[in-house]
Amino acid sequence: IFQKNIVKNLKNNKNKSGKYGKWFDFAKKTNNKKNKKSDFKNYQDDNLFMEIMNILLKDKLTEEEIKYITKEDELKEAYLKYTSVLVEKEKKVIEASKKLKKLSGKVESLSGEVETLSRKTKKIQKEKEKAQKEKEKAQKEKEKAQKEKEKAQKEKEKAQKQAEKERREKEKLLNEKKESVLNFLKMGLSKGQITEAMKLTLAEIEKITE
Repeated sequence: IFQKNIVKNLKNNKNKSGKYGKWFDFAKKTNNKKNKKSDFKNYQDDNLFMEIMNILLKDKLTEEEIKYITKEDELKEAYLKYTSVLVEKEKKVIEASKKLKKLSGKVESLSGEVETLSRKTKKIQKEKEKAQKEKEKAQKEKEKAQKEKEKAQKEKEKAQKQAEKERREKEKLLNEKKESVLNFLKMGLSKGQITEAMKLTLAEIEKITE
């Protein structure tokens, strides 16, 4: 009853000024992605419509809402495309069915068997190609993993060599400092004088001369 009243109201109000016409017109305009502010001049004197327009403003949409709208549009387009393909396929099936009905029983049976065999052959061929591609992909991944392993090993060896080099340099520097400190002590310099001369702390000198 409600739907009949809406249709009746729309038919009696072709100028879209009826009880429901304004709402349908508003829905149509808001559904248009390329709508402009000027498209809604007729609604600016209506507080309810103004509140709805304020809620629907793009600037006030959150990122999650924008993603939802975008996803919904993508799903609509995909559905329409899928429906179109189904309709086209259905037409082709109907045409094929009409042609097949014109053929005699034995010819029709043989034709069906040939088609089935052809499909199975194509399917087997595709599965074979797919298996080959997966095999090649696995081989590439294996080679890539091997290269990464070798690279990691080289980097590890390089890091070990660098650490050993730094350790030796540190040890050499410490020995040089120790030798210098001992020489200064033999020369009769105090530890305080040595700290100034070598820019070392007293604690470092104590540790060196232990």
